[in-house]
Amino acid sequence: MHPQPRTTEPKRNFRKPPPTQQMHPADIKAALQKKGSSQAEIAHRLNKGTQTVSNVVNGRSTSRLIAQAIADELGLTLDEIWPGRYPAKG
Repeated sequence: MHPQPRTTEPKRNFRKPPPTQQMHPADIKAALQKKGSSQAEIAHRLNKGTQTVSNVVNGRSTSRLIAQAIADELGLTLDEIWPGRYPAKG
């Protein structure tokens, strides 16, 4: 018996799906520190309390304004940090 020849489909360049797991709060804090920033600095810039920013980082509350400031500081999208938490504005 001869094995059947394999049919190979051309490779397609699919975009990698976004991660389904959010960044760990410690990773967010470390990334901010590497960029020379901090939660306190973001809180000051946005005229928000440090605990409010901490609550967003730790997933205890949501705030698109704070989350976007963090994402901008890190050079990431909201969905890269918190997949699905902040749906795209339409």
